[in-house]
Amino acid sequence: LCDGEWMACLQSSSVYLLSFSKREVELKMFRWVIVSCVTATVCFSQRTVSGQKPATSCGDATKCNSDGTTNYHQRDLTWSGGRFSGKFITNLCPAHASSNAPATPRCIEQTFPAPRYSGSGPFASPVRGIVGLTLNGVSIYGPMEAGFGSQFNAPNPCMSGEGYCHPGVDVAACLDSLTAVCGGADNVRTRLFADRCGGHANPYHYHENPSCDYDISLTGHSPLIGIALDGIGIYGINEETGTPPTDLDSCNGHIGPVPSDDVNGVQGGSYYHYHVTTKPPHTIGCFAGASMASVSVETCRSLSSNCGSGFVKVFNAAGVQRCYDDDCTCFTVLNESNTHYSAADCPDGSAPIEAERPLSASPDTLEPTTPFPELEQMPSPSSSGTLVLSFFSFVVLVAISLF
Repeated sequence: LCDGEWMACLQSSSVYLLSFSKREVELKMFRWVIVSCVTATVCFSQRTVSGQKPATSCGDATKCNSDGTTNYHQRDLTWSGGRFSGKFITNLCPAHASSNAPATPRCIEQTFPAPRYSGSGPFASPVRGIVGLTLNGVSIYGPMEAGFGSQFNAPNPCMSGEGYCHPGVDVAACLDSLTAVCGGADNVRTRLFADRCGGHANPYHYHENPSCDYDISLTGHSPLIGIALDGIGIYGINEETGTPPTDLDSCNGHIGPVPSDDVNGVQGGSYYHYHVTTKPPHTIGCFAGASMASVSVETCRSLSSNCGSGFVKVFNAAGVQRCYDDDCTCFTVLNESNTHYSAADCPDGSAPIEAERPLSASPDTLEPTTPFPELEQMPSPSSSGTLVLSFFSFVVLVAISLF
């Protein structure tokens, strides 16, 4: 994680400053400082959300109220040929009542399509962090959780004070595993995962269908509910048949009819578009980009360095172990799998998700008073600002070394 790179940068800088009187040690320390701080800078710049910057005004709310009344959003978008372009200002507060609020408002301006995903594509989507915004300006994340429980981040998800969710596993897989590990669904702290609308954490975001943003009981094609960072529309769970689509690609999109939408300037017709789904990747598995063509699982995997780099064993809904490609968002939707390996031949190094020994604290003391923050992309600083800061630090260190 980038936090570790920055820690190494700070640590090496401190050691360097303390040892500057010893020339031989000083030179070695100087090289360590440069390598660690440059690595941290690159890592940090890659974590920023492409096309996102602080906005000047998002109303006067100081916290996101639990009744959803403090949501602020302003869209200035144009739709053409199946793709949106323009600006979106929001404070990222939920637009509905939520048991996971309050969260802290964060006033941002997002450009669509984001520069990183404006080309022909396809592109790998972020494993953690924003992949799009709802029409109400709430963050949509990819499928993967950042990991929590006693091995990673408190609190533990079993009512008994045990268990953990491995980082890089989608929400549904984590819940299935914990149902087996914790001894039944009633023994899982489900409020850690999502409220009734599918969102959680601070800043508030969705990993799945934002069910309170539209009427899921409507017949016909689900309405437009959000926009992905590549500018392509995200629709609800159903096709015009009133049932979920069966031909989605690895990005969770397909070419098909979309309904006219005068409010958002969408002309009815057949275009590439995304759907939220009850099966992984749930939101976005990759970005099709301007090519707006279907993306195979093989192509999706080739875009991501995460796919094939690590595996973990998880449980399915029936309580049977299966192999899971850690942090790989490329799924075959029909069988919900992101790897061809079975539990029996899961590559060496995979560790089963299992319960751990209870902590000394009682289960009641483990329940969070507010939703725990999830590791995410840093949304505000620009890469140019980060580079200026790093260059300034570099100049200071050179001056010290010469001194």
